[in-house]
Amino acid sequence: PKSVAIIGASDDGTRTAGRPLRYLRRHGYKGRVYPINPRRETVQGEPAWPDLVSLPEVPDHVYIVLGTEPAITALEACAEAGVRTASILADGFAEDGPAGEARQHRVAEIAKAGGMRVLGPNSMGVIDCLGGCALSVNAALDAETLPKGRLMAISQSGSLIGTLLSRGQARGIGFSSLISVGN
Repeated sequence: PKSVAIIGASDDGTRTAGRPLRYLRRHGYKGRVYPINPRRETVQGEPAWPDLVSLPEVPDHVYIVLGTEPAITALEACAEAGVRTASILADGFAEDGPAGEARQHRVAEIAKAGGMRVLGPNSMGVIDCLGGCALSVNAALDAETLPKGRLMAISQSGSLIGTLLSRGQARGIGFSSLISVGN
C-alpha cells in the first residue's frame, strides 16, 4: 500500500496497539502513515488524526487495533470512507460462540457492502518484507531487519507467521511477505 492508517494507534510503542507504527518506521516503510487516536495530537512523535474522515486521503490499508465492538464500528467507518483493504486485530468473534459468530457475520456483511477485503478478525497483520510494510503487531518484528526472499507465507495463525519469520531469519531464509488472515 502507498498509505496506511492505524485506528487505535497507541503512543506507547511497546503496547500491542503501538507496535504497528513502531514496526513500520523500524523497517523502512516509505508510504504515508496515519495514526488515528482521537485522544492525542501526536502518536509516537507523529501527527495523529481524530478519525478516518479527517485524513487527507482514503488510505489503501487500514489496520484496526481496537476491542471487539469498537473494531466493528471502525470497520463501518472504513466502508463508508471507501477503504478497500482492512485488517482487524480484535478477538471475540467466531471463536467466542454464537454471539461471536454473529459479530463475525456482521464483519462479513460490512465488508461485502463496502466492497472491502478484510483480514481477520483476530489478524496479527501483514508483513511485506520487500517493501518494508510491517503492518503488524507480531513481536518477531522487533528484529533489526526483515529477511527478504522469494517465499510467501499465509496462515490463520499470527504466531506461526512470527515463528516462520524469526526461524527463517536465524537460518538465512527470507520472505517476500507474510500474512496472518485470522479467523
